[in-house]
Amino acid sequence: MNYQHEPHGLFLVVDNKSFFASVECTVRGLDPLTTPLVVLREVPHTAHGLVVAASPMAKKMFHLHNRGTKSQLPHDDRLIIVPPRMELYEKRNQQINELFLKFVGKKELLPYSIDESILDVSHHWKKYGPSVDSIVKAIRQEIYQQLGLITTVGIGDNPLLAKLALDLVAKEQPDSVGRLQYRDIPAKLWPIHPLTNVWGIGKQTAAKLNSLGIHTLGDIAHTDPHALQAAMGKVRGTSLYATAWVIDRSHLDDPRPHRSHSISNSHVITEGSSNEHELRQTLAKVGQSAFRRVEKQGLVPGNISVSLTFQDSPEDFHGHSVSKTRNFVGVSDQQSALAIAVRLFNQLWHGEDVRIVFVGFGNLQRLTSEQLDLFAPKE
Repeated sequence: MNYQHEPHGLFLVVDNKSFFASVECTVRGLDPLTTPLVVLREVPHTAHGLVVAASPMAKKMFHLHNRGTKSQLPHDDRLIIVPPRMELYEKRNQQINELFLKFVGKKELLPYSIDESILDVSHHWKKYGPSVDSIVKAIRQEIYQQLGLITTVGIGDNPLLAKLALDLVAKEQPDSVGRLQYRDIPAKLWPIHPLTNVWGIGKQTAAKLNSLGIHTLGDIAHTDPHALQAAMGKVRGTSLYATAWVIDRSHLDDPRPHRSHSISNSHVITEGSSNEHELRQTLAKVGQSAFRRVEKQGLVPGNISVSLTFQDSPEDFHGHSVSKTRNFVGVSDQQSALAIAVRLFNQLWHGEDVRIVFVGFGNLQRLTSEQLDLFAPKE
């Protein structure tokens, strides 16, 4: 691969460490790094719940992890347990991205998720010092001084390299900063094993690749791309091949409806359930709750997603998701939205025990008379 012809820039992926737990610490005037705190989503009218976030100290002191259960929490007065507050976390996410705009333009910033953003600092880093490290230091200091949050940063020649630097390098470094360049790919990325350590490769995909004798990114990179497409499907095979060679020719201002602002809700089922009636009732409640928040903001969704999480053991979860994108008009009434959610549920569920039910509405737009489309096909 001749990387001379690939885009070369300086990209950062900035992650807020233990975001939900850190935000809860800061609003209480506590240090996110030294405070043992967990965010626990309780199951109403039961003694059960799911840990959705644990602070670094909670993980260290009590060996806790995200997606643990309430029953695994120790009876220790030092551990602070709080409920999740999604509106607070969304507000902090907006504030963080507003601070990023002090360093880059709007077209050079992509809020990737509620706790990660991608910044193109290619044309800005020289203002802050002789290397990209100077602007990274300035950004991290700004976030900490203004909001008290600790960040981890991946630096790369393209956005995908920066993301892999964040996930595979930065989190293992004392200063929580990692860097990958095109020249590092063969030595630092191709040997990675298991494949599930790589962003975008889940258990099912990894298992299928393993069955083909493919166990590392290097194996993918040196597999005939046509054979990879034949085995994994054209779109997935192409994506895996591009990931292995870390090819990313996207621009941060490219339309990405699946990464736009979204509103979602989820529910934890105490011990899991395979009761169809119970699961459909849960789906309806979760969807109604999320859609009310959409309506409250005067928005309509252009995308609806449903995710089901199954628990194989106390520490082993796996899930499946499916989504449907509408035209730009979106779904302006709850009944239509929930009907689509039910159809998506039917695609996912085949009698398994379900632990978590999630419904999300994305690609949100303002509801105006100009958005009416009388010729939109009915769902």
